[in-house]
Amino acid sequence: MPTFQLQLLRADGQPAADALVSVAAAPGAMPDLGLVADAAGRLSIDGPAGAYSLSIWLDGRAHRVPCDLRAGAGTVVLRLPG
Repeated sequence: MPTFQLQLLRADGQPAADALVSVAAAPGAMPDLGLVADAAGRLSIDGPAGAYSLSIWLDGRAHRVPCDLRAGAGTVVLRLPG
């Protein structure tokens, strides 16, 4: 199973440090997991390639963010809505 690198950014472009992330929907079976973004807003997800929906909690707000994860795509940058 490939590992995907993500970077989460706030609406203003600053890293979304300490954001809590879980996979709400994935292209295949995934274990329940909770990930925390590092100080640069980076995290890794192991899973099948395809369309994902991530639940992201930051600063007391929940966001649902869709993303398409493909092998070899490099770091996928996701900007949270304002």
